[in-house]
Amino acid sequence: MKTALLPIALLMACCVAAAATIVHVPSEFATIQSGMDAAADGDTVLVAPGVYYENIRFRGKRILVTAEGSTVPGERAPREEVVIDGSSPANPDSTAAVYFVDGEGADSILEGFTITHEAFAVGYGRTNGTGIVCDRASPTIRNNLIVGNSPHGIRYRDEGEAKTLYVTGNEIRWNASPLAGGGILIEESIGPGGSNATIEGNVFVGNTAHCGGALAVRYGWSNRVSLSDNVVRSNTATWGAGMWAEKGTTDFIVERNLFVENNGAAISISDYDPGTNLLLTNNTIAANTDGVLLEFGNEAVIRNNIIVGNGSGITRGSFLALSSRYNDVWDNDGCDYVGCKPGEGDISEDPLFEGGAPFDYHLTLGSPCIDAGDPMSPQDPDGTRADMGAFYYDQGAGIDDAAPGPISLLIWPNPTEGGVALALCLAADEPQLTVSVYDVLGRLVGRIFDGPPPAGRIELTWDGRDRDGHKVAAGVYFIVASGCAAEARSRIVRLD
Repeated sequence: MKTALLPIALLMACCVAAAATIVHVPSEFATIQSGMDAAADGDTVLVAPGVYYENIRFRGKRILVTAEGSTVPGERAPREEVVIDGSSPANPDSTAAVYFVDGEGADSILEGFTITHEAFAVGYGRTNGTGIVCDRASPTIRNNLIVGNSPHGIRYRDEGEAKTLYVTGNEIRWNASPLAGGGILIEESIGPGGSNATIEGNVFVGNTAHCGGALAVRYGWSNRVSLSDNVVRSNTATWGAGMWAEKGTTDFIVERNLFVENNGAAISISDYDPGTNLLLTNNTIAANTDGVLLEFGNEAVIRNNIIVGNGSGITRGSFLALSSRYNDVWDNDGCDYVGCKPGEGDISEDPLFEGGAPFDYHLTLGSPCIDAGDPMSPQDPDGTRADMGAFYYDQGAGIDDAAPGPISLLIWPNPTEGGVALALCLAADEPQLTVSVYDVLGRLVGRIFDGPPPAGRIELTWDGRDRDGHKVAAGVYFIVASGCAAEARSRIVRLD
């Protein structure tokens, strides 16, 4: 009997997979960079807790650089314990803490660190080094604390190559720029096929800049920026404290974000060329100096948003086309619409937020925003017509009413700066119930309950800590209640 020969490419792939190793820092290599230099494609560089005064470079390698595990198998140490500090560079021209400048792809991953510069100061004029520089690369930056860098937390340029930046699950806090993009700056995106940026599930807090406190995009040609499921809070800028763009042909997809309490406009588009397109869907924009400022651009579609309590609501300057549909624009200091008018389905009513302390931007029963979104939009996860705003009202979560599914799950407050309370109702006998917390990447954070469930209404709490007892970082999490034959899940946002 003859043995089939494997293709050479498959043999090589098998060899690479088999050869993948874990490189330990500092037990095997004293520095993160020396460990990365020793690693091969597919390897993991595992870094123990500590402060590392380095300016690291991936050098094109497809490796995972991440924090060492905690005492619980499969878990990692809190990112606050593993710090890359770029404030002591060997080369004064290389002051960023992390560099992706050698064509890295999505499998070049930085995860689980604090990225900072020593003795940072919040405010204009201070430049101590960018946190992460990405030039001509498509890396994955996930679950990091990017704090106290200047002029940018992350700077991205494609410089003529079609690339994609992935930024997910990070906390981007207290970064400062004298010009543009305190949190993230995307510029010179001029790739022939258009470069992209996916910015999802992050928390932007306290970043400052002249333009674009949290995010700035400029000189972007034929590129696409997707901004989804982020919390953008308490950032400061003269133009666009939350998001700002000018001079390009960027397509912005902005959906399910919370823009609140920013000192400056939540969103400002100043594209003098003009060519920018904006799709603004299911966002909550509240308590900012201004809501949405559309000065120059091509087309804006504003749909299913709640824009309330700002200095102004929707302001249209010289945008060529604007479609406003099924939004709640209310109580914006008497200037709900400037240079434009309400569109089909637009309302102007109190959205009836949960409120409280900390303020919760979820809707309450009776809100005029429930089932008031564009009927052509996809349905909410509970199977009903789309609601307005970033957080839909779960009409299947009423614990004392007849539940439409086998498991009902109610969580409050949400968003939260501390713990949350949970109430569950099982419509049928379940011999086993597991209630777990996961992060945006699907990794298990902790268990809240695991065992035979008691009869009737089940009340639980989650204190915002992982199984090691460490306080979890700000960001988006999912609580999943699983029985033998049914499952319910709910998305929560931690603000601190």
